[in-house]
Amino acid sequence: MSLGCATAAAHADSITDYVHLELGAGVSRYATQGDNTWYQQGMSHQLGLSAPVLSAGFTGPIYTRDSWGVDWHVNYVSLGHVSSQCDCTPVDANYNTQAHALINPMPVNVPNANFVGNGNAQGVSITLEPYFRYRGWRIGAETGLFPYIPNWDVSVYNWSNTPGEARQTLHVGTPHAWQIGKVVGVSIGRGPFSLIYQHYWLPTRYDSAHSPAIWAGADVLMLKYRF
Repeated sequence: MSLGCATAAAHADSITDYVHLELGAGVSRYATQGDNTWYQQGMSHQLGLSAPVLSAGFTGPIYTRDSWGVDWHVNYVSLGHVSSQCDCTPVDANYNTQAHALINPMPVNVPNANFVGNGNAQGVSITLEPYFRYRGWRIGAETGLFPYIPNWDVSVYNWSNTPGEARQTLHVGTPHAWQIGKVVGVSIGRGPFSLIYQHYWLPTRYDSAHSPAIWAGADVLMLKYRF
């Protein structure tokens, strides 16, 4: 019995040496794809691009020395909610993206439509983090993949792209399927706490039945605690 308890205790110690729970919270700032993708800079619009971020997952060492090492991280990350609203022309040919203004006179004389979008990006961050230690501080840089699900939907009210055509309400959005993004970051920490900056690249592949998201990426500032 004593031998069995000792073996179990040794096994438990080895697990905690190699796998740690880590939790994080912070704020994100989405980067848009630019003028004329779900909003028009020269038209009346509102963008909600900042949001709370939550992260939870596991980490552990791959290689460890006294003053440096390499860790792995696997975390679920919710980058938060993003929104947009724009009283925009529904015809791209009517808008000059260089001047950020309507073309006057408009090539296609149709009324503006009201574009209302909402969504979020969430997925799994899988990264490697080389780091070094200096006077009790831990400084690292990480890079890896971010398989994620783009969830972006837009309702378009009073849409018409032909003069005299009856106005419609349209509902469009991204395919709610896994896509492959990327993430890089830097961190500084002491003890179980780390302050982390990350940049996410968030591509959205789509087809004729779907549309792209408003975002191209996101920047994140987060505080993490390692148990």
